[in-house]
Amino acid sequence: MHLVLAILLLIIDQASKFWVQRTLPMNKPHAILPPLLYLTYVENPGAAFSLLPGWRWFFIVVALAFLILVRTHLVQMTRENPSSRWGLALALAGTAGNLIDRIRHGSVIDFLDVPFFTVFNIADCCIVIGFGLIIWNQFHSHP
Repeated sequence: MHLVLAILLLIIDQASKFWVQRTLPMNKPHAILPPLLYLTYVENPGAAFSLLPGWRWFFIVVALAFLILVRTHLVQMTRENPSSRWGLALALAGTAGNLIDRIRHGSVIDFLDVPFFTVFNIADCCIVIGFGLIIWNQFHSHP
């Protein structure tokens, strides 16, 4: 079930980026819920907050290694840590989505624009929520 969720979220992420690339002009905000949310198509060649833009291959290698480790760990995990399993599934989907962008486009497609923050995408949301669940589980799991 966890891998099904990861695949579904990956499809949603890639479909949203496909739509953004074909619909929105680059760097022009479109109000969705002003002043809280805009859609702004940008391409990010770096990591979060556009850090390290020249490190594309490093990010690709790290993402591939992470995907292999998470996939292996997710399959081997017991059912005792459901929030960690869901968290890993979300992190897997998000990492795969951004990895596909880096390989196909040389950068990550971002479009969710919250003023006074950075522009991000669905894959980024999956990664943050996924690691949030994993961290939450570490503090709330019972021995």
